[in-house]
Amino acid sequence: MIIVLIMGCPKRRGANRELKQDMDNIIITTSDKIDKCKYLGEVEANGGRHGIIGAKRICRQKAVKLNGTHIVWYHLDGVRRYVSGLVYRCK
Repeated sequence: MIIVLIMGCPKRRGANRELKQDMDNIIITTSDKIDKCKYLGEVEANGGRHGIIGAKRICRQKAVKLNGTHIVWYHLDGVRRYVSGLVYRCK
């Protein structure tokens, strides 16, 4: 049982590392730069105690799961720590 737990940890750490790298590759852009891109959906998040930076990080994670490459923010509320944006896949 202990061996299984120890062997399972590196795999998860690797998956988290991949997600972080993918998140870092998400490009924040404006609506005039995505005319040749495919719309994938909307992302939104509340950063809670991590503020708007945490909310943006959560949205980037969601964009990765949608297989997106770009986000166009359209609602940033620093008081409520809430952000939302549109996700696109651009070549």
